[in-house]
Amino acid sequence: MADFYQKGESIEASKSVIYGRIIRFEASINDSVLGLSTSYKTDKNSSAVIAKALSIEEQKYLKSKSSHLSKDDKIVADSITFFVSGKRKIKITVQEGVSSTHGGQFASPDRHTFATINVPFKHIEDALRNKLLQPAKDKDI
Repeated sequence: MADFYQKGESIEASKSVIYGRIIRFEASINDSVLGLSTSYKTDKNSSAVIAKALSIEEQKYLKSKSSHLSKDDKIVADSITFFVSGKRKIKITVQEGVSSTHGGQFASPDRHTFATINVPFKHIEDALRNKLLQPAKDKDI
């Protein structure tokens, strides 16, 4: 169970919970791994959590070998793209008052789902960049 914030981080799950202020249907595609599937994009304060991990058999057919696969692994970003196997669109529900000022949209696909970070949070990206650029400081004992 971990949270991931960097661009390109991804999760794959049998069942997932997706949150975003806006979830938009993008396209129906024929993916080489997922087969016929639908793609969606979230916008503003998005997250995707693994609710049910892939079985050992399902893990043989991963869209990305670097995907996180453990239950409760979570990607958090400004924008997330996700693909759901099957050509049937998923149900998106709207809930008001998710945060103190905004509502949000939720989706809980119960089919193989691949989600990846498109646009990370700017403040996290800047903090990581600053941390890498700053010289290491030696602590005096």
